[in-house]
Amino acid sequence: MSTKVLHAHRWAALPERGTPASLRLIAWIALHVGRWAARLLLYPITLYFVVSGHAARRVSYDYLRRVGNRRPRWWHVFRHFHCFAATILDRVYLLRGEFEHFNVTLHGKEMLHRQMETDRGCILLGAHLGSFEVLRTLGVTQRNFPLKVLMDVEHNQNVTRFLDALNDKTTECQFLGAPAVFPAGPILLAGMMHCPIILFFGLYRGGKRYDIYFEQFAHEIILNREHRTEEIHDWMQRYARRLEHYARLAPY
Repeated sequence: MSTKVLHAHRWAALPERGTPASLRLIAWIALHVGRWAARLLLYPITLYFVVSGHAARRVSYDYLRRVGNRRPRWWHVFRHFHCFAATILDRVYLLRGEFEHFNVTLHGKEMLHRQMETDRGCILLGAHLGSFEVLRTLGVTQRNFPLKVLMDVEHNQNVTRFLDALNDKTTECQFLGAPAVFPAGPILLAGMMHCPIILFFGLYRGGKRYDIYFEQFAHEIILNREHRTEEIHDWMQRYARRLEHYARLAPY
């Protein structure tokens, strides 16, 4: 009996079916008519993608079963698609700095403040769960929070090539009841920089509500050359367990 290995790119590898023109139209409606109007459009759009997207629908059923819903129905898949679409729509506002549309609650901010008081940088490690962009609201809610994007493909090509090389290194961990491939790059990078890792997850809670969770993951990563492969696996397995926790906290 063989066990299927989950790959991180499985969902991302599915071809995009939205056209640039339709995306521009929705963005125009969101910016010129209002978020409420764009959100109304998400319902028929979501229904279309649920009905026509056989491969994506199959992946959604599989994920929902693994995350804890033993018998997901079509309306669970619809909700999964709709929440994904809602976070994409919200990117229109978050990327423009229009944070007034959202209610964002921070969890673990005291730990983050303690890290800031050390005047020592850290790596914020997240996942494609909820919204990365909601972290941008910290620039407003936490005025002294110096958030920097590590990779800018156009202006930091040397850094990009370096990170791409790190991303080629992977390790296999248990995730949601099955083996899954995770990148080893974050642990390798933290090991080279000797800096703390703080986990963050921007979970979408429906409507205009987001919860940002911060969690201390490692004060410092020190890798032993003789046991580096095993230690990287152990660190990423710890990360996979925390990702499982937050995936079950906000399965959609």
